Amino acid sequence: MEEELARDRTIRLFTFLRQLSELRTKTVRSLESYENVLDAFLCLDK
Repeated sequence: MEEELARDRTIRLFTFLRQLSELRTKTVRSLESYENVLDAFLCLDK
């Protein structure tokens, strides 16, 4: 029972974190947009 509760909480935590990440990240809908995002990301690393 306790193990099941811990598993459920873990699943809900990771679901929440995934959804939070999706809210903060722009969804790329085309390859051109993806390249622009990737270029911007690579420039930040320098």
